[in-house]
Order: sequence, then structure tokens, then C-alpha cells
Amino acid sequence: MRLTARQWNEAMRDITSRYPLSVKIENSNPPLHAWSIETLWDKTRKKWTAMITPGSVNCKIASIPMPFERAPQSFQDYIKTANPDKNYTPATLVKVPLDYEPVVDLAWREIGGSASPESTTADGNDGIKNVYETVPSYFKKRGVVDGGSQNPDPATQRRLYACDLVLSMPRPYLVNEISAFPGGALGGSIISVDAKPTTPPDISEPPTVYATSKYVVPAIQNSFSDIFFQRFLDEPKDDLHLSTVYALSQPISSGLASGQIDSSYELDTRYYCHYNLAHATQRVVPRTVTPPLRLVTGLGAGLGDAMYNLILSAANDFAQSVVDLFNQRSLRGMFWVV
Repeated sequence: MRLTARQWNEAMRDITSRYPLSVKIENSNPPLHAWSIETLWDKTRKKWTAMITPGSVNCKIASIPMPFERAPQSFQDYIKTANPDKNYTPATLVKVPLDYEPVVDLAWREIGGSASPESTTADGNDGIKNVYETVPSYFKKRGVVDGGSQNPDPATQRRLYACDLVLSMPRPYLVNEISAFPGGALGGSIISVDAKPTTPPDISEPPTVYATSKYVVPAIQNSFSDIFFQRFLDEPKDDLHLSTVYALSQPISSGLASGQIDSSYELDTRYYCHYNLAHATQRVVPRTVTPPLRLVTGLGAGLGDAMYNLILSAANDFAQSVVDLFNQRSLRGMFWVV
């Protein structure tokens, strides 16, 4: 009988609390590392799926979001018991912890061969050339050709697809708060833009794992135009690329290498993380208010000062916004190994 990690721990706590026993495991397989992947072919749905060995972030077991009808039966029973007043329809989205052995559908992109180019670039001869994702050397030796290759050998050529598995951790993030103030004696209004830390509604939820055809690492720094136009690119989560699953077809000459990824494909996994993790966001920097520029002349019984300071207010607000942007552009956090 196969037990989940949660069931095993609960059973051990119950046994050791009743009897003076010690437990020793013999003739067992080597333990799998956190985040290890077991690929499974779903015969009913004709899809490749992945089961992930439980891993944690800040001691919280990661989960996989999915419709209630696709959750393991053990989890369905558990959540119905835990929430007897809630009605779960087949389409209700639930987050299933990895120790309940949920599976995630894999989403594919093609690499090499007939893959679409990622971008284009100048070739130095007043022309444009396509840029393709690099084919790992391991798969080149097995018959996968580079994207855009001319006249490949059909006797050995194979198709290659890939899917990225990503860990997502909710965190506080920054948003724009725009305020309008009366413009003084001359009318109009003064616009102020401020960066405010915001807590997403799922901040207390455990991290999730999702599959995507292509994971793109977000830019570390905002561009000058982002700063100049007061745009924030912060997100309510931090992502970590866990692994890439590759699907390799049979040789095209065999007639089995269609564009449909079926059970005839061979799957391999490349790992980028093997351990449980800790995570923390950056510290929220207290706002530093810059002294505004003011002009005091006394002209027109003070009316001239009001006019001058109204003109300067736009420069003052912009200067303050620039300071805020440099001090609080992002609360992006960091993962590290426990």
C-alpha cells in the first residue's frame, strides 16, 4: 500500500505516542529529492502529465491548482470533511498539496527542426535572420537538428518538445497610488504619484507549481522609460524555474514522429532545484520626502508666490516620484536552499 507523506507522518506520530517503539526502514529505494518529476501518460485524456515529489517553501508544502473533479479522491474526501458547508462543483478550483500526489498537465513548445523562431535579428549583411532556441547537445546526438536547418537527414531526424515547471510564491508588491490636490488660488489640480506596498489576497496560501510551455525570467531592473513615465512592473509573486521536461519523438522515418505528442515519445527531465527552500521579500524602504522647491518674493501681496509655487509644484511632484521609483521599484524576493 502506498502512503502519502502526510499519512505516514500522522501514522508515526500516533504509533510512537502509544508504544515505546523505534522505526527502521530496510530494503527501501533511495529517497527522491524534493521537486523530482515522475512523468505519467494519461490513457483516458491522451496527455502527458507530471507527478512532483513534495517540496516546501518556508515549511509550507507546495500545491497544484486544478478543478475539483481532477483532484485525487483522498484530497476530495479530506476537503469535504474540512469544509462541510461548502458546495464543491466539478469545476471548483482547489489547490491540492503535493503530498496528495496530484498531477499537472504538461504544456509543450517545439525546439529545433520545424520549430518557429523566437525572434529575428540583423545578420550584418543588410538582411534579417531568424533566431531559434538552442537545442541541447544531448538531443543533437540523438537526431534533433537546429531550428531552421536546411536539408536534415530524415533517416535520423527527430522532433523535440519541452515544457517548463515553475514554482510560484505569493508576496507583497508595489502599486501606483495617484492623488489629485487642488491647485491653489489659480485653480487646476496637482497630481501626486506614490508607491504603496500591497498585500495580495493569497499571501497566506502555500506556493504553487504550474506548467508552462516557455518560462521567461523577468527583468531584474526596470528600463529608463519605465522610470520616466512612472510605470511599475512589480508582480504579486516570485517565480522559480524548477525543471524542464523534454519529449523526444521516434525517428521521423519511422512514421511515428507526428506533431501530436503521444505515448511513443521518450521523456527526460533537466532539474534546476533539488532542495526544500526558504523565501523572503525585500524590505519596504520608508518613503523619503524630498524638500520641495519654493520661491518667496512677496510680490503682489503674496499672489506672485502662489503663481510661482504652482509652476514649481509639477517639478516637485515629478522629483518626488523619481525618488520613490528608485527607492521602491520592486519588492522582488529571493529563494535559497534550506
